[in-house]
Amino acid sequence: KAFAVRAGSYGKIEAGVPADAMMAITGKMSVDISLRGRGNTPDKIFAQMQAAAKAKKPMTAATLSESSNAKYAGTNIYADHTYTVWGVSVEGGKKYVHLRNPWGEGEPQGNGRDDGVFKLELSKFVSLYSDVAING
Repeated sequence: KAFAVRAGSYGKIEAGVPADAMMAITGKMSVDISLRGRGNTPDKIFAQMQAAAKAKKPMTAATLSESSNAKYAGTNIYADHTYTVWGVSVEGGKKYVHLRNPWGEGEPQGNGRDDGVFKLELSKFVSLYSDVAING
């Protein structure tokens, strides 16, 4: 929201790069991690996100493009959209990524109240998201 206000409207930041917005707001560079990049395994990505969360660094995650809409059918997750990463956790031996839709609504069914806050198993996260930006 802050970046949209700074730019003058949401329309002026449509199709923008989340890492650029974080840099403009914080003055710190962001690192963009491709979830499909060479040498990036789910465990390696999770470790990077875990370290960033521990250091209280802002993170975002972007979903795949609209050409992947069929992949999102029934998930309540939007293609070509950016989510805030609130952190990660390990529960019952499974790794989770905690996310928030900035629209304040829409999350996978059975994943809490409709407030946009949810968690995904790491394997599902990697299949639906294209990259993670870590600021600072």
